[in-house]
Amino acid sequence: MSMNIIPDNGPCFCCLSGSDIPAAGSYPTCSSAGVLNMVTGIVASIQCAEAVKFIVGAFDSLRRSLFYIDVWENRLLSLPVNRRDDCKVCMKHDYEYYGTVNGSYAVHLCGKDSYQVVPGKSASINFADMDLRLRLLGNTVFNEYMLKFDNGLVSFKLFSDGRAIIQGVKDANQAKSVFSEFIGL
Repeated sequence: MSMNIIPDNGPCFCCLSGSDIPAAGSYPTCSSAGVLNMVTGIVASIQCAEAVKFIVGAFDSLRRSLFYIDVWENRLLSLPVNRRDDCKVCMKHDYEYYGTVNGSYAVHLCGKDSYQVVPGKSASINFADMDLRLRLLGNTVFNEYMLKFDNGLVSFKLFSDGRAIIQGVKDANQAKSVFSEFIGL
């Protein structure tokens, strides 16, 4: 999907998705659910074209709808998205996350190639649900305190509050990338 969000000139992301943000880790990631690689290139090209239109000031040429593509089912749609009268962001100017830092951080641990990644928000991980998503990608085992994952390339231990110890990575950025890709908090 791709959608232009132009401040003060159309719907915002909250108009499209609503203001209820799903619980951290409650949705599959691209790694756990799968994504066809070629669609990322198609959507990126469309997004770049829209960005060029914006940069050069061709505002009349900007797409005013949600572009949706499903390459598996051969569907290409342009869906209208309207500003919601009750939108807390663009209509009520309630910017709940503006100016806050919610990002995760990674800390190098003693030992070989291990980093602890701490998400921006505390979570309550359902290990059984996470196990169902991750077992397709590698070996998992869990108990009431943690879930262990290993696919031969990376391994991690995930704790119930969302923290994880990522092993087999070179640096903090790679640890955060593995965290985002597999855990998705």
